[in-house]
Amino acid sequence: MPQSRTGRRTFIGVVLAVATLAATASTAAAALTTNDLLDGAPSPTQLAQNLAGAGVTVSNVSYTGAPAAVGAFAGGTGIIGFENGVVLGSGAVASVVGPNVEDYKTTRNGTRGDADLDALVGGSTADAAVLEFDVVPNANMLTFSYVFSSDEYSEFVSEGVTNRFNDVFAFYVNGRNCAMVPGTSDPVSVNTINGGNPAVVAKHPELYRDNDPSDRIPPINTEMDGLTVVLTCAASVNAGLANHVKLAIADRSDGALDSNVFLQQGSFTSGPTPGGSPVTDRDGDSIPDVRDNCVTTPNPNQADRDKDGVGDACDTSDASVGPRLGKTVVARVVSGRVFVRLPATQRPRPGAPGPPPAGYVRLAGAEVLPVGTIVNAVRGRLALTSVASQTKVRRKTQRAEFYDGTFKIAQKRAKRPVTEIKLQSPTFRKVCGSGRRSARASSASALHAGASAKKKRSKKVVTRLWGNGTGNFRTTARHSAATVRGTIWLTQERCDGTLTLVTRGVVRVRDLTAHRTVTVRAGHSYLARAVR
Repeated sequence: MPQSRTGRRTFIGVVLAVATLAATASTAAAALTTNDLLDGAPSPTQLAQNLAGAGVTVSNVSYTGAPAAVGAFAGGTGIIGFENGVVLGSGAVASVVGPNVEDYKTTRNGTRGDADLDALVGGSTADAAVLEFDVVPNANMLTFSYVFSSDEYSEFVSEGVTNRFNDVFAFYVNGRNCAMVPGTSDPVSVNTINGGNPAVVAKHPELYRDNDPSDRIPPINTEMDGLTVVLTCAASVNAGLANHVKLAIADRSDGALDSNVFLQQGSFTSGPTPGGSPVTDRDGDSIPDVRDNCVTTPNPNQADRDKDGVGDACDTSDASVGPRLGKTVVARVVSGRVFVRLPATQRPRPGAPGPPPAGYVRLAGAEVLPVGTIVNAVRGRLALTSVASQTKVRRKTQRAEFYDGTFKIAQKRAKRPVTEIKLQSPTFRKVCGSGRRSARASSASALHAGASAKKKRSKKVVTRLWGNGTGNFRTTARHSAATVRGTIWLTQERCDGTLTLVTRGVVRVRDLTAHRTVTVRAGHSYLARAVR
């Protein structure tokens, strides 16, 4: 059942509703208030009209879902990012009111899912809240502002665009979802915008605001554990005609943990964007430049075979050709900033804008890289596809993702080739000292410090690299080489040796110092100790 709604007010018409919410916000600074359909007002029509802004008229409004799962909110300026508007949820919208005192907020409404959302995630949904209406714009572009929030953060962040338990939402304009991560073809979700967790690297953290009570005292006055920054949908529409809008959110697979989407009052506008600059479509293919993967070449189908965010119509480095055994791999940026340094025999490539580390260029989208390339993925995540086996008639590939470190790619021609990922640690001597200097330092420090202090210094981390994938990959460092076939593992270069930590699957670790092979299973680690 929904939470108590003490202190919330009843709408009497659209104008009175907006005025009341504004007054509430001014008297209760930095505090959200909500009104849902259980209160008898606002009505679905009033909610839709609440969203309409300049150049837009609304009609034919309908709502499907629990009365507690949709409503109006106010007081969001210092919390959501805009003062008031409409909120839809997979539980009860009253649950967005802060402070955040519960890490797993859940309301099970017992209502049905939505067929369009089922198709989007390839699975069943439940507790859907769906607000639909027609808009008649006075121009051929429609934009609006929103924020996604969820109690799935951060514990249930996982790999990939979707996960069988993460909640799902979409904003369909004439049947096309415009709630996409800026600059990508990925739908906005817990898995595509987040701050990461111990097992998963952050994805687009610049678009994420952490409010998880298990991490720290929640800084944002809402019950939700995480939120996006204010995002903008931009969609092509038919000027002067009715265009159908469907705003939908639902639980996926199970009914646990609530998610919500906030839409800004009056932000549904036609013509100029909220920032004042015109929405453009330079190639005239009815896809606005802000979402077009080829802004100067018409491609209304947005075909992108190699999934690098650059449409086939203008892709000059089409990675869909695949890797070549012992010669190249296909690299695709999953998230963050990734830089590469090509072998000396390769001509330098132009990089995307942004200051790269010395000697590197920034990698954008997907590209074929030669063996011998050095990759800096300290602040990003890179997916590598390489040849797993090859005959005259058939070639198999393998894929793994690497992040949080710098490495060199290597592969030799063989019947069962291994793609070797060699950790780069140019600061090792600076951090740990040479063997002779370390011995003198240890001798001197023994006169002034206890054994625990020496032990702490010996475990100092120089570099590390996380891997997650399936196939014959091997991470190699100074003192060990870890070979995997399908797992998540960490290779960590320390002053006292090389540590291999496994969080999923099984890894075979070859200790290059002790000359032995050790099997490390999930939940365990192995340290190949340095020679003293």
